[in-house]
Amino acid sequence: MVSDSEERTDLVRDACTMVISGGEVNKILHGIFGCNQAGNFTNTLCQIKGLVNIYESGEMFSIYCEECGGRNSVPIEQMKENTAYPVTCSICDHLMGHESLYSRDGGFTENVVDSSQYHLLFIDDDKAYITLAQSILGKDYNVSVASSAGEGLRLAEELQPDIILLDVQMPDADGYTICKELKKNPATRHIAIFFVTAASDGEDVHRGFQVGAVDYVCKPLQLDQLNARIALQLRAKQLVKCSKSAVT
Repeated sequence: MVSDSEERTDLVRDACTMVISGGEVNKILHGIFGCNQAGNFTNTLCQIKGLVNIYESGEMFSIYCEECGGRNSVPIEQMKENTAYPVTCSICDHLMGHESLYSRDGGFTENVVDSSQYHLLFIDDDKAYITLAQSILGKDYNVSVASSAGEGLRLAEELQPDIILLDVQMPDADGYTICKELKKNPATRHIAIFFVTAASDGEDVHRGFQVGAVDYVCKPLQLDQLNARIALQLRAKQLVKCSKSAVT
């Protein structure tokens, strides 16, 4: 049984790698967490398997259907080489041609979300969770981590992330207080905040929205669902930006 927290975190990273490569994960989890907890962590890590096919084929762009709004994934290289079209929506079968994906100036339209241009900030002291999240989300986004409230507030103002994923139960301040501080600061109040917590009580969720969060995600995380929620939030941000540009 491993007791040192840093060793445990390293082993979780190894376990995550094993899942992505298709290997067995139960043995290493039992070695890290013991029989009682291994099942819970196995369940969490197995959620990663839903993303394996995407990552094995390389980094992806999210393409949103102009008809139904459905999200589709296209390899970045195809987009950059101008060979991605037509894209068939996996939900409604609508065909999106060149004009739906590429703008006249040679860039991409609002239907295309390049996740590599976006920045996520995790404010969380759970090393094992952070390791898992970075292993998956770090392939698509720029990811930074703060393990305390003070560090999180500082990095939020300094880095200007697009989304903050904030743990409700931090050692030096609760997430609701941190969220209020972020919303009071003119330099950070525009940043979208996701609460991430083991608590799923309806009152807690309502409180999170009251202090300014845009989403509420419960642990153990289903990382494919979290990735979809992040992509939708970034899509909304991109559409607002495009609307403002059209007005000006």
